[in-house]
Amino acid sequence: MRAIIGALSILVVMLGGGAVAAPAQSAPAAGAATNVTASQEQRAAGWRPVYGATFNHARSTKADMWRIENQILQGINHAHKGSYIRISLFSFDRMPLTDALIRAKKRGVRVQVILNNHQINGAMRKLKSALGTNRRKPSWYHICVGSCRATFENLHTKMVLFGYTGTVKNVVMTGSFNFTANAAVNQHNDLYTVWNKPNMYRDFLGLYRQLKADRALPARKQHYIKQAGMWQLEVLPLPNWNVKNDPQMREMRKIRCTGASRSTGNGRGRTKVRVAMHTISGKRGVWLAKKTRQLFAQGCDIRIWYSWADRQTRNVFATRTARGYIPVHVAGYDTDYDGEIDLYGHHKVLLVSGNYAGRNNSNAVFTGSSNWGNAGLRGDEIIVRLMGSSLFKDWNRNFDSIWYSHSYLAKYIPYRASTMLRSDTAWNAAKPEPELTPPSDWEY
Repeated sequence: MRAIIGALSILVVMLGGGAVAAPAQSAPAAGAATNVTASQEQRAAGWRPVYGATFNHARSTKADMWRIENQILQGINHAHKGSYIRISLFSFDRMPLTDALIRAKKRGVRVQVILNNHQINGAMRKLKSALGTNRRKPSWYHICVGSCRATFENLHTKMVLFGYTGTVKNVVMTGSFNFTANAAVNQHNDLYTVWNKPNMYRDFLGLYRQLKADRALPARKQHYIKQAGMWQLEVLPLPNWNVKNDPQMREMRKIRCTGASRSTGNGRGRTKVRVAMHTISGKRGVWLAKKTRQLFAQGCDIRIWYSWADRQTRNVFATRTARGYIPVHVAGYDTDYDGEIDLYGHHKVLLVSGNYAGRNNSNAVFTGSSNWGNAGLRGDEIIVRLMGSSLFKDWNRNFDSIWYSHSYLAKYIPYRASTMLRSDTAWNAAKPEPELTPPSDWEY
């Protein structure tokens, strides 16, 4: 994939600042092996992962691009002997992470990895050779053909669980990331990290054990919700899904566009809604797009960016309401003009601040692995809801950093807030890379 450095120089400036602090160390370059030994890592006193939100920014500085991987790599290097590292991912090609996991096993950490079968590469083969495939042993490597606990789609759940790393236990890391160079260099991603939360860790561990079993569960057990305090884990697939039981529709029906407290929303009584979505497509994408357009018509302060959407979804966004057109940006760019999107947002995020769920001062973040398409309800996916003003501010700041970068990449902008007019190339957009292409939803 060829990069046009000149066209992206301003993007580096715009996206250089993350929403939260992160470790000062920079991660290894793509494909490079780390020179730091496990014993050196273990002597670093007092390390613990950044708590809360972490974001990387594609095509930026080394520290910003590799911010998420660096957090996970440090977690692996600081895992204690006898503890567990449990990983579930869609994609994996990073040799530095493979080497770190192998070192961890050698020093007595129990390493368990579950991946999807859509690709097999050198990093995966090396990890398989080192860990073995016997899931009855402390360390192992396993590939799910398609999904692990469903009958459609893929294993798409992204999580890393540490039993004990650095100074903290019961660590959960989840979000939109994969262990790939693409995830750092070409994608914007999010990561949510918590530690010393045994109840949340237990619920993610329960899901991990279901994935490990690699067998389709009865429909009544495929979908469930675990909730404790201000967080909620919703596990998919959702059998017999439709517009009435769609999890994101359920949450958006709880939104009231006016009556928000002055400390939330847009500060003038309107509820703020932000959508940052990798893919919006299929009949599900259409009804979610219609719902966001309806909320905009009802007075919500709404903005949406997506990396790829099919024509039916784009037509929904192009339909004028009494308030005008819903503000939409496309965050997927063909920077090397080869007809494929190669720089894009990979989030699966819905943000709500204001009048939501019966409270006029709510702040909610929905993140995880589920895109706004039919596939997002049919495979091994998760939606994580987080509540709190600081978390909302972190994700909203990250949303804005990508949203406002459009004015500095004018030739890639497929939307203008002041007019309906779009050029053919902007409106139709470049076709996505193969990994971005959604399934043929209408066949099912």
